Amino acid sequence: MRRRGRIRGSIGFCLLFGAALLWPASSQAFVGCTYSAATVNVSLTAAEDSVAIERFGDQVAVVAPASSYGEPQLLLACSGGTPTVTNTDRVIVTQAPGTTDGTVQVDLGHGALGPGATPEPDGTSEIEVTASLLGRHNSLVVSGTAGADTFTLGTTNAGADGVNTNADAEPAASADADITYTGVRL
Repeated sequence: MRRRGRIRGSIGFCLLFGAALLWPASSQAFVGCTYSAATVNVSLTAAEDSVAIERFGDQVAVVAPASSYGEPQLLLACSGGTPTVTNTDRVIVTQAPGTTDGTVQVDLGHGALGPGATPEPDGTSEIEVTASLLGRHNSLVVSGTAGADTFTLGTTNAGADGVNTNADAEPAASADADITYTGVRL
């Protein structure tokens, strides 16, 4: 009888310990994702929150933490539906004011974020990403494909800082920023 109690106690401890090891880091538990009207909204609410936006097949994946940290990653389910490269036009990542050390990674290693829900007039459609990191000490990481990529960094005509990830494919007259950002260092 005592032996069964010890075995049950040992099994219970092992299960509790195993669950604690698999539980996501506390800051990553505050990354939220919603999908509505062709827009993905991602919220970073705690210090050191990081997120990667990337393509998995046809899905626009929101992954936490960003892969540059080397930690186990978690594919976040977005409330409101599953964003795909054909039903999404924009991804907006917003960090809560007063938080620090946020990272947004746009990873094109599994393919371009496109074509998007709405075709663009010049035929080079893509999904635009906006990173508004309102805290301090934040980073934007843009990871390209396995091939040769041409990125252009600068300020758009509207005054926003941006990155054109398909600069070699767009006519110069219609070139646009695919990623715009505020409050980050590259």
